[in-house]
Amino acid sequence: MTSGELKRAFTNYSGFVEVLLINRDNELISGLSDGNIEILNMSTGSIKRRLSGHSSSVKSLIINKNNELVSGSQDQTIKIWDMTTCLCKRTLTGQTNVVTSLVVNRNNQLIAGSHYQSIRIWNMARGSIEKVLNGHKDVVFSFALNNQNEDELISGSWAEIKIWSVSSGVCKQTL
Repeated sequence: MTSGELKRAFTNYSGFVEVLLINRDNELISGLSDGNIEILNMSTGSIKRRLSGHSSSVKSLIINKNNELVSGSQDQTIKIWDMTTCLCKRTLTGQTNVVTSLVVNRNNQLIAGSHYQSIRIWNMARGSIEKVLNGHKDVVFSFALNNQNEDELISGSWAEIKIWSVSSGVCKQTL
């Protein structure tokens, strides 16, 4: 594909594609504006499964360490899906705005960013919020765990980047 030609186009979605993810089985997972999640065969483009449960746009997708799909939505919920049965195992409520980004750390804590200028750290097994990191002045658009020190979370919002300690919940630095 050195010439830049289109290799394959996926069509017939039930909504606008908001977020994409490829799982370890090489399936394309799409979060859609109508609240659905579609899992497609990468070779054929056919829909293998459709997950329904969100009432608004799916904005973020990750696969956790248990090979569960985790989805964040504009409906202010996070859902944990069993990839074998395609059933929702748990719905996490307590986000106060659109869930914009998700990551899971090595302790299997779910870290969720939102349009409400905060980051929530969840215990996925209990379905409870462990910490709320406040301090951004605008929407938290994205974040990442530091590869050298997974206790450090780097988050970005309009015109600022913050470095947090996940264990203490304290902002260590604002850039």
